[in-house]
Amino acid sequence: MNYIIEAECEKTVCPMGIGGSAIHLSGVPVGKACIGRRCAGWRWETEKDEWDETTEMWILQYSLVQGYCGFVGE
Repeated sequence: MNYIIEAECEKTVCPMGIGGSAIHLSGVPVGKACIGRRCAGWRWETEKDEWDETTEMWILQYSLVQGYCGFVGE
């Protein structure tokens, strides 16, 4: 899994082309920048994923710093 720190999203090209500002490589536009949490496809990294036998429920805890693009998979 390739997680990205949300602050670095603006340097990453959105695979769906629905991102923010244009990203250029050697002066040529290559796509739009990832917009992180503002995108419906953004998913946060799961830091804790355990089954609690007592409550019979999943205990989930998500990162507030890094995540991944849900459009391209985990």
